[in-house]
Amino acid sequence: MDVSSNARGNAQRMLGAIHATNATYERNVRVQDSDENPCVPDPRNPVDNPKFDRFIILDNAGWSARRIAEDLDINPRTVSRWRVISGRVKRVVRGTLPASDHDRVRELVEDGASISEAARTVGVDPSTAYRWFPDLPRWTPPERGRHAVAVREFNRIAA
Repeated sequence: MDVSSNARGNAQRMLGAIHATNATYERNVRVQDSDENPCVPDPRNPVDNPKFDRFIILDNAGWSARRIAEDLDINPRTVSRWRVISGRVKRVVRGTLPASDHDRVRELVEDGASISEAARTVGVDPSTAYRWFPDLPRWTPPERGRHAVAVREFNRIAA
């Protein structure tokens, strides 16, 4: 055994000890006390999983998470995690709604519609409208009841 290989081994052990203190590294690699093999693959790390290469092929082919999971005999949630870890998630970029939508919701509410009804008219979720206008008055339970009676009466007449 020459000095250079001994020094290389010492350097590798030292680097292994340094990496062992790194939290990110500990999540991806389990450290053992063995001098011969200081690091073993972590089965939770997809790169170390033998099924990961097949996952890449199936994901490129456009398979659904459920279909990939069935083929690889893994959980569909694992497929989702692997997509995030490997950067393969297709993120939806959502734009902001025009100011006219805000104005239309406010107009409808001021004309007597509920915030939920105004939101549905504009085409947004009611929680979005509530977030836009936290200051607008909410309908009280008696107002909601009167509205429900009016809607039922309208539906009876229209039928």
